[in-house]
Amino acid sequence: MKALRFTLALDTALGLLLLWLYGGDLADAIRGASAEVAALTELPNLPFAAGALVAALGAAALTVFGASTRRPRSWRGYRLMPIVAVLVLFVDVLVLSSGRLPLGASERALLALQVFEQRASSLASPSALPSATALAPVLRELGPPPWLQRGVPVKDWQLEPRAGCSGPVKQADGRPPGTLFYCVSVDGKQAWVTLVGLPREQRFGPPAMLSVGGEPLVATVTLRSADGPDAAGDGSPESGLSAPEGFDASR
Repeated sequence: MKALRFTLALDTALGLLLLWLYGGDLADAIRGASAEVAALTELPNLPFAAGALVAALGAAALTVFGASTRRPRSWRGYRLMPIVAVLVLFVDVLVLSSGRLPLGASERALLALQVFEQRASSLASPSALPSATALAPVLRELGPPPWLQRGVPVKDWQLEPRAGCSGPVKQADGRPPGTLFYCVSVDGKQAWVTLVGLPREQRFGPPAMLSVGGEPLVATVTLRSADGPDAAGDGSPESGLSAPEGFDASR
């Protein structure tokens, strides 16, 4: 009896796991196709998710049938759910997802913001910040923007320079996802960089600033030290990324 209970519990757990994983993929594929912005680099594989759900439901039906008719643990119908789970997860993890980065959209966007900040800082001089023209090639180093717009991948980053700023741009102002605001201060000694995408807490919605807890993530670019890179002790210009306390890019 204990062995049968374990088998039923295992089948139930595996069935719930498959329903959670591929029911979520199915919902994401449907919603992501029409959402103004989706925190996805591509739509989930709809046929695969639907097939996985059908197989899981079929295996679950056999498990329920066996339990309701009091079939012994040796009944072959109980074996179908573990077989389905292993096959589906194998194909998904090792075949379909083998080339994907294990990072979410907000983490990839944060990395892009960090790379832009570092490259912009390296192009700064003791007397001037890099111009928008000088920064244009940097955009190609960021990889593709990690969002979909109406189900279609956002192709390119866009740089919007602004001058005479007293702080970073904190509103999307109707700009599309992938827009980087490069806002140079009045004295020209620093620039704030913010990014349009989605808040970390949202997966779907209209374009908004990349933010955590309502606070936009801000990268700061400053003039290079006149004493040269050795004055900083680490070969890096003085700059930094401001993120709300508790933000963990690895999550």
